[in-house]
Amino acid sequence: MSTSTINKMSCVVLNNGIEMPLLGLGTFLLQSPDITTITEAALRQGYRLIDTAAVYRNEHSIGQVLKKTGAFNVHRDDVFITSKLGKFKAIGISNYTVQHIKELLEYCSVVPAVLQIEAHPYLIQKSLREFCEKKGIHVQAYSSIGSRSGCKELLSDPTVMKIAEYHNKTCAQILLRWAIEHGMSVIPKTSNLGRLKENMDIFDFSLTSEQLQKLDNLDKHKHFCWNPEDIK
Repeated sequence: MSTSTINKMSCVVLNNGIEMPLLGLGTFLLQSPDITTITEAALRQGYRLIDTAAVYRNEHSIGQVLKKTGAFNVHRDDVFITSKLGKFKAIGISNYTVQHIKELLEYCSVVPAVLQIEAHPYLIQKSLREFCEKKGIHVQAYSSIGSRSGCKELLSDPTVMKIAEYHNKTCAQILLRWAIEHGMSVIPKTSNLGRLKENMDIFDFSLTSEQLQKLDNLDKHKHFCWNPEDIK
């Protein structure tokens, strides 16, 4: 599958008409020189979404890479950057619950285009996803493979391992594909060049409805990061 085919197949149109890739590179905790190396490699391999924030303290390094996108045969306008401050083509929110969004919609002048939340088979967020779908808000999953504390638990789950074996894929690819099958985009973080490519190879197979249900049945309402429901 060519890079152009992957990019064409793997975008979502947001509620303001902007196209956003379903797969992106997460950069939380990545610093130089790793962030420069992995960002350059990601662009070469076909990634067109980079997730960052001022608090990550790596925006400058990412910006330096973006200044030379021509060296990777990439047009700067084709790269979607998710950040938390400045001028935007699309406005998103993070870690909002249904109640938070309802309150926001009572006074906001622009309906958010994206909601970024923790989501994986142990935390399927079904009611929140369904609410967002009704409101035209796209859901983007982070920690799809689990956080540092939770990745081993998810990656070694017997159900995930069995499905991975069936498709001849890794457990990480199954977890990322689970999110894609539910209409979410994903932003897995990695500083490993091998896993960077592995995370991209999730568009050449599909989960069966039975497999998707088995993964949904793993739901424990378990947060590996933090629970925004505690914010009133």
